Amino acid sequence: SVFPRSICVQATRDCIERPGIRCAPTIGLLQLTEMRDQAQARLGEAFNPNAFHRKLLAESLFPIPQLREAILLWSLDQL
Repeated sequence: SVFPRSICVQATRDCIERPGIRCAPTIGLLQLTEMRDQAQARLGEAFNPNAFHRKLLAESLFPIPQLREAILLWSLDQL
């Protein structure tokens, strides 16, 4: 391994003791990707990735369910 043994041991312990910690970023990324894909499908050619990103950053302090709703409302407003 290219990582020191101590790092590998700690990462393994984290995965065993707190499995959600290691998968949370991936789950969040999947949800954000899904929101983007839905907005893009809804808006078609009118989808602007920069505008989507700005809205995402503006609403990013909210939990995922509220963020999902804000993105949905934003995409409907873009029609």
